[in-house]
Amino acid sequence: MRRATALTTVAVIGDTPAEEIGSLLLAGVTGILSPYIETGPFVAALASIGQGGTVVSLPSATTAISAAPQRTVLDQLSTRERQVLALIATQPETETLARLLGISPLTVKSHVNRILRKLGASSRAHLVTIAYESGLVSPGLPAQSLPA
Repeated sequence: MRRATALTTVAVIGDTPAEEIGSLLLAGVTGILSPYIETGPFVAALASIGQGGTVVSLPSATTAISAAPQRTVLDQLSTRERQVLALIATQPETETLARLLGISPLTVKSHVNRILRKLGASSRAHLVTIAYESGLVSPGLPAQSLPA
């Protein structure tokens, strides 16, 4: 099930207000397509999305804006490790993390050690920096609103 989720791509087809595009991309949507897109560009957009690219097609644009898939430092982490990293940035206590995730503090420490090793980080403070710089968390974002 986890493997299938990691391979799932989401595209939105419809009149998407420009101010919502950033939020959709941050939520993991890899295609935002206008309902007025021509057949050729539509097929090309789907092909690009299927290969891991990101496509944004605006109603006023005659062609789609396409970006090649970007490798990020977070690509090395599992979904659960990303959750732990996001929480590390907002909750410094291991016991609090364990309670929020429904796991033992020892399991939290194991996750933290794996994340440190995978990202080449030297400390939890370094992980916090990575979480913010990668866009995984944003300043002022409440802990309960963190991405899953």
